[in-house]
Amino acid sequence: MPSHFIEPCIIGSEQQLEKLLKWLTSLNYRGCIIDQIDTDSLDHLRKSLPSEKEFLLFTRKTIDSPKRNPSEINKFRNDNDFIVFYSTNPDLTKWACQDQRIDCLKFPLSEIHQLADDSTIAMAKDNDKAIEIDFSELLKIKNPIALLRNIKKVFHRAVNKKLPIILSSHAQNEYALRSSHSILGFLAFLNVPEQYYTEISQEWLLNKLTRNKERKKTNFIAPGIWLQEMEGKSE
Repeated sequence: MPSHFIEPCIIGSEQQLEKLLKWLTSLNYRGCIIDQIDTDSLDHLRKSLPSEKEFLLFTRKTIDSPKRNPSEINKFRNDNDFIVFYSTNPDLTKWACQDQRIDCLKFPLSEIHQLADDSTIAMAKDNDKAIEIDFSELLKIKNPIALLRNIKKVFHRAVNKKLPIILSSHAQNEYALRSSHSILGFLAFLNVPEQYYTEISQEWLLNKLTRNKERKKTNFIAPGIWLQEMEGKSE
């Protein structure tokens, strides 16, 4: 049974997050992405983790409008390991797919089958994006059967193009977390292959987070290219 997943989104106070991290480590998660957290709180959380376990912590920001000051989006990109864009129409979706500062797209679940159509899936794949589906939103839907049918369509479009879809809990307490068994069970219900999520979606997420974190280092120039200081100076 695959384990060592990365949870794409948890949120809460420092005290809430500390409890969530304990639960995630007990569920054999490899790491998680925290939304809306400052540097000091992140450092405190790192120190609270068991020293014998290497648990990866990342930060994220969700943007819901491209009409922000460009420097503001650049700041979000520089300050965070993962940027998600919440899109509500095709024009916004196209912009987010083409903007290299954006890592992942999220849609209103009621419209996901329309916004994440075949052309969007192909464009997202060509630009190394993913799509996020929020479990917490699923639980609020009054007619889940129709919604699940549409989500299944989107998953199958993504599987055909090998576009990653990541499932996030947006948990603020331990009851909202999902184990790897629960996630894979949900995917099995939708007839989505287990290997798709473990070998495409989760691997893409880890690789993307690792690359983004590396880019934040001061000596980074381009993927595989680093600025190295010379020892001493020539006369």
